[in-house]
Amino acid sequence: MPPADTDRPRTVLILDDDASVRTTMARTLALYDYRVLEAADAQGAFRVLADHTGPIDLILCDLVLPGLGGREAANTLLARRPEAKIVYISGYSTHDSFRRSLEESGVPFLGKPFEIADLLRVIGEVL
Repeated sequence: MPPADTDRPRTVLILDDDASVRTTMARTLALYDYRVLEAADAQGAFRVLADHTGPIDLILCDLVLPGLGGREAANTLLARRPEAKIVYISGYSTHDSFRRSLEESGVPFLGKPFEIADLLRVIGEVL
């Protein structure tokens, strides 16, 4: 699903330490006219935010990251960019209780591996 009608392309920050997952998502979203920013860890995401002066519409955030975890990274990113929406992603089933708490609070979660159609559907719903 392409970005909603706006005067500008929607910007998505992908925060995932798996380069192949990050690259696949970035290439796919670019095909659908999203502006894509990428980071492999929290510190990289903080640098991206500092360098990017435009809005961030969505953060796709892996729950398991090296160093600062995904949940903590997302909280810091959202504090710096409160206009952004968040979608958590993870391939680890050990976060089932966190996943349930996210779903109960209405925060979207995608379990890896996911289909591109599911990614686009969730992004469309969130934005």
